[in-house]
Amino acid sequence: MADPAWPFATPVLKTERLLLSAPTPDDRAAIQRLADDYDVSRWLMRVPHPYTLDDADFF
Repeated sequence: MADPAWPFATPVLKTERLLLSAPTPDDRAAIQRLADDYDVSRWLMRVPHPYTLDDADFF
């Protein structure tokens, strides 16, 4: 579901095996868990480590 506060339509890419959409508040725990992995964050220039739920909310 698109965020009504966002002034532009958010595209959704969908194939038989993939659904790619904008993150929602329901995704914050999964984003935090994945971004908090040091092996992920060390390859990304702007991702802090440790990555907290506050960081996920800011994202």
